[in-house]
Amino acid sequence: MAYGEGNEKVTVWDTLAIAMHVNEYFTDINIWTGIKKSDTNAQTDHQNRINNAYCQSIIAEMHSGLSGIRNEMPMNIRATTKIHPSEACLSDIARIEAIFADCLKERSEDSYLFGHFTAADVFFAPVVLQLQTYADASNITLQPLTKQYYQTMLNNQHIKTWIQAALQETRIIKEDEAGEIVSLSGVLSAK
Repeated sequence: MAYGEGNEKVTVWDTLAIAMHVNEYFTDINIWTGIKKSDTNAQTDHQNRINNAYCQSIIAEMHSGLSGIRNEMPMNIRATTKIHPSEACLSDIARIEAIFADCLKERSEDSYLFGHFTAADVFFAPVVLQLQTYADASNITLQPLTKQYYQTMLNNQHIKTWIQAALQETRIIKEDEAGEIVSLSGVLSAK
């Protein structure tokens, strides 16, 4: 993310830093809670303050860890792929499911992690898409709350737009291919 000119130009390149910067300078919504910053009662509410801290914590964990899933389930929106997940990958999936369950335990079936769409949903969107690509084909059983959240995210218009754009992609980065492709979607499926 770059903006400004001359001596006032700044570049923010790390995704977590971008989120923090956007929250500070570019939005009227607190991206950690999904609540308007001008709603001072909501911003100081005890539960919202807890959600704020918890949201930041799970984003930081996603941002800096979970290397098993990162290494074994690269993004591939256009495919359904079978892998043989390692214990590290399965452990990461279990941790992700625990995060989802903790966030969703008292929320409705069509809820985002903190009720409102927040930065946590943005950071976990790739995981949802990775699970879509690999879980069923690899016989990875997902918990009901994970499936519930998975469907909520797939119904989000921004995620739908991302998927549609990805299905039009024609480049393949062989180093990022993993496992055995079971099926393909999009423009590459016709080739």
